[in-house]
This record gives sequence, structure tokens and C-alpha cells, in this order.
Amino acid sequence: MYIESALNPVDAGSKKLKTVDIPIGSSVTGIGEKLESSGIIKSAKVFKYYVKLKNEGGFMAGEYQLSPSMDVPE
Repeated sequence: MYIESALNPVDAGSKKLKTVDIPIGSSVTGIGEKLESSGIIKSAKVFKYYVKLKNEGGFMAGEYQLSPSMDVPE
């Protein structure tokens, strides 16, 4: 249940966008920590394992507009 909860949005009703800057060379762990500290995801650790499980990759550095209403797959 913890993992399922951590994959859900932080605030499903939020319409607010937050700017998150992902620096060049960021690791999956670093990206997860940045997203968690910005209030976009609930758990950097669950994000890391989700990325590994789904074999995701190719994250690009940049400035992103993200919302707490997004779930981890988004």
C-alpha cells in the first residue's frame, strides 16, 4: 500500500505549476530528490525503483513546469 500511495499524486486537485530545474548530469536519485523536495512526488526512493522497474531512462536536463497533481508515471 505504501508504494501504491507513493505513486499517486501529492495533491490531485492542484492546478498550480512549479518550475523544477534538472541540471546536466543529474542521476535518477538526484532527480527523485529534486522532485520530492519540490513537492512534485511523495518519495524519491519509490521514484528511483519505479524508473528501474519500468526500465525508463534518457532523462534530459532542463527547466520543467510540473504539478503536484501529476502521478509518478506522468
